[in-house]
Amino acid sequence: MAAYGLYTHIASNKFRSMLLLAGLFLLIYVLVYAGALLAEVFINSNASVDYYLRAAFRDLITSAPYATVIAALWIVIAYFFHQKIIDAVTGGEDVTRQQEPRLYNLLENLCISRGIPMPKLKIVESDALNAYTGMLALESVRSTFQRVTASRTARVVGLLIIFIIATVLILVVMVVPAVRATTTMRFAV
Repeated sequence: MAAYGLYTHIASNKFRSMLLLAGLFLLIYVLVYAGALLAEVFINSNASVDYYLRAAFRDLITSAPYATVIAALWIVIAYFFHQKIIDAVTGGEDVTRQQEPRLYNLLENLCISRGIPMPKLKIVESDALNAYTGMLALESVRSTFQRVTASRTARVVGLLIIFIIATVLILVVMVVPAVRATTTMRFAV
């Protein structure tokens, strides 16, 4: 969808955001299916490929409600705590006019010239020079600028490791009930 004016950019952004949310659910289902497929192979290593695919699909159907609830909960948490999560990951700190007068005045003049409200200003100490603005509603606009330093690499690596561990734990929580249900059904027959 081509965007020509401000309102078409907003509409285009909303449409792409909805596609991304739908894609999140699809990605979760694909990951659950892949995990169920691996679990089936490890549980019963001498079956046919057709059996593995059917069993993994059955596991996916069994665990789909759990995966849907977890993905929806993930979206709700991200919606209500997005700014706190971003600040925790990036180390963003609020800035006042007294702390950074030049940057604050520059942002304020830009907002006045465009006729938009002044966002909350944040600073991130980082290895890279960058700036970004995020919002869910007009009242929650945050503009963050990064100031170059060399001491954040260890923190970013640590947060990346925590993110990977959390993702693996979420996958385990979604795949294990499906595998248990499948094994229970297989031995009960």
